[in-house]
Formats: sequence, structure tokens, C-alpha cells
Amino acid sequence: MILQNLLANANNFVNRVLDTSNHNIRCGFLLDKGGVLGYASSMLDGILVFSSDSVWRQILTDLGANVLSAPTVLSVNIDDLHLNKPLSVIDLKMQLLRLMDNANVFKVLFGKNIPMFSSLQRNIIIAIYKTGGVSGKDLRDILGFSPDITTHTVDTAISQIRKTAGHDFIQNKNGKYIIGNV
Repeated sequence: MILQNLLANANNFVNRVLDTSNHNIRCGFLLDKGGVLGYASSMLDGILVFSSDSVWRQILTDLGANVLSAPTVLSVNIDDLHLNKPLSVIDLKMQLLRLMDNANVFKVLFGKNIPMFSSLQRNIIIAIYKTGGVSGKDLRDILGFSPDITTHTVDTAISQIRKTAGHDFIQNKNGKYIIGNV
């Protein structure tokens, strides 16, 4: 009965267009010719996003993104998109995924033969590559580890990366991890 009521009133939610000039945006069911495609509140689950605009911060939160208080190496900065026209939730997700595509990092480093890495290992490689070199403390911070917690997770992942890509792939120079030889 609740779903029928939602669907009956779905015209209020159908293909809602995101427009930062409308501060009363609410996301609901996305419908395509009468069929439910999915609930918009989970459209951006797991995506790390930063925006300096409070309206965009609320929209991104409503869509399930992890909205950060400051941009990081691993996050998408929505301010860089320069979105000035209305767009659908799907279009927004495609824009964010395009910015998140770090495949070029791996193509530059490994060419066509890209080894298999875990998510943590990929994020470590991307962070070191994009920063040009990063201390262990800063790397743990970029990856979201609390500075108050002692963990060897990052060190273990770096060791595993070295076993896969070669010992000289990630080097420690002057207290900073850098990308070395592939």
C-alpha cells in the first residue's frame, strides 16, 4: 500500500532535475516510463566528494555520497565540474565517475599489463602518484585512517604492492613514498 501511494504520487519525484537555483530539491524514486529504476538516495554510495557550495553538499548527501569537509587526493571536487545547468541524477553520477576514473594512472605506470590490486592498494598507488610523494602519516590521513590509531595496514599493503609490481616500484626517499621503477 505504501509503495502504491509512493508510485501514485511519483509525479512529484519522477526524473527530478538537480538545479542549484532550487533550494528545495528532494530526491526520491527515479522512474522510467512507469517502472521503478531505483531509489536516488543510494545513487552515489561510496563516492568521496567535496563541494564548497552548501546546496550541492546537501544534494550530494541526499544522494548518498560521502561529502567531505575538504578536498583530498582521492575525492572528487564537484567545484571542478563547473556545473551551471540542470542535470539529472544519472548525468551527475556519470560526471563524478568520469572524474574518478584513475585508469590513466595505471596505464601510465604499467602500460597494458596492469596487475591486480586490492582497493586499498589502488588508492595507495593513486595517492602517491597524484601527490608526487607523500609521507606515511599523510598517506594514512589521505586514506582515511585516524592519526591516533597505530596500524600497519598501509605498510602491509605497500609490501604487497612491492611483491606484485617489484620492490623498486614504491620507494621511500627522505621519508616520503614515491613511485619508483616499474
